[in-house]
Amino acid sequence: MSPTGPGLRQRAEEFASGDGLLVELLLPRTDAGVLAQLVMVLGVGGVVLWRLRGDRDLFLFVGSALFLLLSLFGLRAAH
Repeated sequence: MSPTGPGLRQRAEEFASGDGLLVELLLPRTDAGVLAQLVMVLGVGGVVLWRLRGDRDLFLFVGSALFLLLSLFGLRAAH
């Protein structure tokens, strides 16, 4: 089977469709999905901040972006 066969095309369409994984990651339907996103963002953000602790400018930039992202999570939870 070639890499551009119908199987790969179908999986790509499902991934990008309304029922696909990408939509589920961006707009989870359950509280467990939102909690998984929050844990992942806090974990990755914490590791990145820890790695950048020596560079003040990058630390502030990433910390501010992380704060904005967490604020958007809060906004989404409040609606």
